[in-house]
Amino acid sequence: MGVPTRRSQDTATQSEEVGVVEADVDDEAVTPAGAWSHLVAGGVPLAFGVVMMLGSINLGLGSPTSPQPGLWPFALSVLLIALSIGLLVGRGRFGPCESFGSGTLTVIAGVGSIAAFTILLPLIGFEIPAIVLAAFWLKILGQESWRVVAMVPILCTAAFHLLFVEGLGVAIPHLFSF
Repeated sequence: MGVPTRRSQDTATQSEEVGVVEADVDDEAVTPAGAWSHLVAGGVPLAFGVVMMLGSINLGLGSPTSPQPGLWPFALSVLLIALSIGLLVGRGRFGPCESFGSGTLTVIAGVGSIAAFTILLPLIGFEIPAIVLAAFWLKILGQESWRVVAMVPILCTAAFHLLFVEGLGVAIPHLFSF
C-alpha cells in the first residue's frame, strides 16, 4: 500500500527505519550481573529513599494546602521507597540486572553533577550552577553540538528564573533580578 519513492543513500523509508531500530535492540546482548545484583538494585535506592525521607521530615512537611519545603521531597521519597521494595520483592521477575559497564560511568557523572549543583546552589545562586549543569549534560553526557550547548542552557535557565523567581516568587538563591 505504499507509493514508490526515490531516496538517497542517507535516507530510508519509515518502515525500514523502524526495522533498524528493532534490530539494534534485539541484537544488543545484556551481560547479566551476579546473584546479589537484585539486592543492590533494590537496596541502594531504598537506603537513599529512607535518608531522603528523614531529611524531608527535618525540613517540615506542612499540609497540601500549606506546604513546607519538605513536602514534595517526602512524597518522592515515599515513591522511591515503594518502587525499591517492589524491586526487592519481585527480584528476578523484571529480567536480569546488567553488569557494570561504560554506561555506569555516565550515570555516576550525572549523579555527581547533580550533587555538585546541589552544593553550589546555596553558595553562588541558581543561575551559574544551572547553566553549567545543563551545558555538562548536553555536551559531555548528551554529546550535543556546541551550538546547542551555547544556547539551550542560557535560555532554559532564564526561563526557569523568570517562571519561578520572578513569576511565582519562589525563594531560590539567585544572582539576578529583573
